Amino acid sequence: MRKMVVLTAAALVVVAGALVGSAASQASSAPRFKITGTVVAGVQSAQRGGSQELTFAFTAKNTSSAAQQADFNYSVTNGTAANYICPLVSNHFDIAPDSPACELGSLAPYQTAQSALIVITGNSAGPMTVKMCIQNTTFCKTLTVTLQ
Repeated sequence: MRKMVVLTAAALVVVAGALVGSAASQASSAPRFKITGTVVAGVQSAQRGGSQELTFAFTAKNTSSAAQQADFNYSVTNGTAANYICPLVSNHFDIAPDSPACELGSLAPYQTAQSALIVITGNSAGPMTVKMCIQNTTFCKTLTVTLQ
């Protein structure tokens, strides 16, 4: 009886280890991105009225071990998107601008891609925000500039 208990316990440990390994393998291929962004030239405030252009630059990195769909999707509050730069720096990707997105397609494991959005300031005195997301709204970065 004692040998049977020890063997059963050992079999359970092996099965549990296999399940943990399987879960880790599935988790590592799940979409994961790190997104950073900046207002080019570090602008903190701008003149309102539709006359000033600001450039917002974003970098997305696939942090998973599998290729992932990675389209850049933008939204702008209190401003007008004037131009998409897809990509900001060539990373050998065929990125097509398609308002309001830059269609990146598949981003290889641990690969980065950059994009930028040129925005014309709005008329309201409130802040202007630019939000860039990958995978719809799962992974996002929001940048804000005060309009005076």
